[in-house]
Amino acid sequence: MELSPRERVLLSLGLGVILPVMFLRFLLLPLIDYKESLSSRIVERRKEMAQIRKKGEELLYFLSKSGGQKAPFNQQLERILAQGGVKKKANTSTRPGGGIALQLDGVTLAQATSLIYRLEANRPPIEIQSLEMKESLKKTNRLQIQLTLEGY
Repeated sequence: MELSPRERVLLSLGLGVILPVMFLRFLLLPLIDYKESLSSRIVERRKEMAQIRKKGEELLYFLSKSGGQKAPFNQQLERILAQGGVKKKANTSTRPGGGIALQLDGVTLAQATSLIYRLEANRPPIEIQSLEMKESLKKTNRLQIQLTLEGY
């Protein structure tokens, strides 16, 4: 089957347009997308490594301040409660996973704010896993707070 010169020109033009488009679409673009996804994963891993380094530095700082011995979680919590002005009316119970459930009654809003700030600013940090506040039934303008805490 012999093609006429006109058909050959049209076929060459068609192949000249379609082959580069197919090369771009099926080979080059997937490679570029893969490279971008690898770059974003590298950035994520670097951020994670920076966070791990920061936590390690915090741990070293805390260990150097405490003479190499970590203060028990309950002692940290008692210290924070005392600094926040919360009276020793706190009921604590250990949860299965190492956390502590804390119930406070008769706490002012200022005391609650101070307590939450001190928990989050503590080194090593104490994570607030859940927080529930409602108006106290015993006293007006006071709060009843239930916290679930996890120490590191």
